[in-house]
Amino acid sequence: MKIDCRSCGHPIEVTPPSKDYEIKLNEPCPNGDSIEVNVRCDNCSAQTQIYWDAEHELAV
Repeated sequence: MKIDCRSCGHPIEVTPPSKDYEIKLNEPCPNGDSIEVNVRCDNCSAQTQIYWDAEHELAV
């Protein structure tokens, strides 16, 4: 999966940290169980912060 660097727009390849955390978010999950990851841009060296989250059961 690719995301854009927030500073320069250069594409950055990212991969989920595990098979349980495959949903990419720009902000932490309200449940508080997201994994925070900082990725560095190869073009401008800026860091972009993303969060990976697991799929949650829908409330009934």
